[in-house]
Amino acid sequence: MTNFLRANFVAERLRIIHDELTTLKASLGQRILTENCGDCTAQDALAVDYLLEVCGEITDLLEQLPCQPLVYTGEESTEEVIGLLNRLLHFHRLGQVPDANKDG
Repeated sequence: MTNFLRANFVAERLRIIHDELTTLKASLGQRILTENCGDCTAQDALAVDYLLEVCGEITDLLEQLPCQPLVYTGEESTEEVIGLLNRLLHFHRLGQVPDANKDG
C-alpha cells in the first residue's frame, strides 16, 4: 500500500474544464452577438476568457514537469514529506539507498 497518488487526474480534469469553457465561450459569444442572451454580458465572456487562460497555464506547467506530480495522503506535513524525500534522493544519488526500480 502506498500513500502516494499520481496527480494525472488533475491534468485530465483541467482538459475537460478547458473544453467545456471553450464551448461556453462560443455559446456566450454567439448569444451576445445576437442579443439573445438575456443576462449575458461581455463581462461574462471576459470571465470565461480568464478561466481559459488559467486552465491553460496550469495545464502547460503540468506538461512541462519532468515527472507526474504526486499527491501524498499520509499524516506527515508537507514540510516533513519534502524533507524526507530530499534526504532519500540525496542518499540514493550517493548509492546508499537501494533502487526501488531494480529487482532484488
